[in-house]
Amino acid sequence: MHTLYISLLDGFEDEMAIIKVNGDTVFQKEAIFSKLSKGYAEEVEVQVDEGDVEVEFSLPLRDLSERVTIKVLSPIYLGFSLHHEKIQYKASLTPLLRENQ
Repeated sequence: MHTLYISLLDGFEDEMAIIKVNGDTVFQKEAIFSKLSKGYAEEVEVQVDEGDVEVEFSLPLRDLSERVTIKVLSPIYLGFSLHHEKIQYKASLTPLLRENQ
C-alpha cells in the first residue's frame, strides 16, 4: 500500500468538489476556496494498492470533471487546479505547491 496525496490547488472559489479513487468517493465538500496561507484549498490522503489507480475529480455545479489514471509505485502527489473553466492536473513524487507561491 502507498499513500496518494490529492490536493486542490488553484482557482477554486466557493466550489463543490467530489473526488473518487477507483470508483469510491473519498472526498466530497462544498464551499471550497483556494487559500494563499495554506498553499492549497483542500488535501486528502488515500491508501492505494501498487499499480494503476483511477482518480476522478469533478465540480458538479460547473458540470466539469477530469479522469486520470496514474501508476502508483511509491507515495505520489496529484494536484488539481481550475483555470479558465478547465480542470488541470499534475502528478509528482514530491509535494505540490500552488503556481503563484
